Amino acid sequence: MNSVVCITSAGILWGIIAIFISLLKDLGFNSLQCVAIRVFFSALCLVIYLSIFDRSKLKIEFKDIIYFLGTGILSIIFFNYCYFEAIEVIGGVAIPALLLYMAPIFVMIMSFFFFHEKLNKRKVLALFITIIGLCFITGAFSQEVTLSGKAILLGLGAGFGYALYSIFSKMIIDKYEAVTIITLYYRVKKIRGRKSFNISYD
Repeated sequence: MNSVVCITSAGILWGIIAIFISLLKDLGFNSLQCVAIRVFFSALCLVIYLSIFDRSKLKIEFKDIIYFLGTGILSIIFFNYCYFEAIEVIGGVAIPALLLYMAPIFVMIMSFFFFHEKLNKRKVLALFITIIGLCFITGAFSQEVTLSGKAILLGLGAGFGYALYSIFSKMIIDKYEAVTIITLYYRVKKIRGRKSFNISYD
């Protein structure tokens, strides 16, 4: 039951990201600044939590830094920027969300090459059904939207970046707990995103 609550809560919280991004955009923040804000407060909350309850989870081996850099910069910063920018370019959330959740396709392909996971008919069918389901859920079939090449690339870029998170995390998930991975990749993002946090109003 606890697992169900956690999964449901995670889905709800993930789903309302776009609401806050839209509000921040209306206040004049650009996509990189939105990423920086999300990173700063996420890192702050997680570090405070672990500093109080279990500091050992903030420690990693030096040789594993490359995986956290990959997860934080190549994956999360990249996918957040592409996703937030796609929302602005397209002018809505439904299509960017659909393109973001093309991530399982990228994960499946990269897992085939990097981890030699089998690509069978069941996986392909499951992905196809997922895509069709996302189209119905987001209302993509009912919207008359003409997407530019930039919008499509941003959406697919978000999906690819999100897929990289799974790939990099898989390499260290057996060694570190999930809370360690999440906290440290947010700290990497925080360091990388500081330069984008200057806000100016006309």
